[in-house]
Amino acid sequence: MRVNKPNWDVPIQINQTGIGLINLFTSDLFDFIDLNLAKLLGEDWVATMPRVTGEATSLNFRDPSVLLKDLGRKISPSLRLPINAKVAPDKHFQFYNLLDDIHGERHLWVHQEIEPTRKNLASLVEIIRAVAAYLELPVLNECKLLVVDEDPVQTEVAIEKDMYSSVESELVSALNSLTKDEAATVGTPLNGPYLDYSYTLHLNGSIRDRDAGVLLSEVNTNAEIIGTLLIARKPNGGRIRLLSSGVLAAYFDDHWGFLAQVEEQNWFPGHLVDPK
Repeated sequence: MRVNKPNWDVPIQINQTGIGLINLFTSDLFDFIDLNLAKLLGEDWVATMPRVTGEATSLNFRDPSVLLKDLGRKISPSLRLPINAKVAPDKHFQFYNLLDDIHGERHLWVHQEIEPTRKNLASLVEIIRAVAAYLELPVLNECKLLVVDEDPVQTEVAIEKDMYSSVESELVSALNSLTKDEAATVGTPLNGPYLDYSYTLHLNGSIRDRDAGVLLSEVNTNAEIIGTLLIARKPNGGRIRLLSSGVLAAYFDDHWGFLAQVEEQNWFPGHLVDPK
């Protein structure tokens, strides 16, 4: 195996394992792309392929950040060709959303903006395993090694668009009451540390506590209002994180940024004991 299971009592080992797993994933991903594009475009495809910017590329796609950013922004469209040929067309949207989530998680792990805990590593393993499975990448072996049997992570099923049916004027009024005191604009860069919670914003606006597998709508009557606000600000959904101040953060292109401000009574019980 290319990575060892850490000592769960040593945070630095957990952090190193998390970063190492991300690096293995991106290395396997590039190898998959490289092998297939070499057959399609030639061995020197990196130097000759066109880019959206029209510039000659000298990018190092073995740099995890460069590879993930390029795929997410579709800077070099050819880079997606092997992936799109392997992944079913109706799964492309979900695949690239998950890949964007990995990019966001890498930022948190590298900059140490989340606690290196067993739960957070298990969550990271889950998403890497989900993406790697589409392409049958070798890193699946390391994911199996690192599965935390004692603390299983909830396996999510993507919820597609199925918009809420409330009266629009009522939602607008409710949204205005929720956002009137926000000091930041959407996308404003934020720094951690983030609380030890992770959520998924689904395409229909539903919000799931990834650890417990519980939807906000199951525990809070304001879930529809909150979900409508968040999906309007982040139409592709994805992972969201929480600061102790009650600020929700999402990953915007290359940074974690402001998504919304929530109060204890509008969120999952016990996750914001004192938002002040």
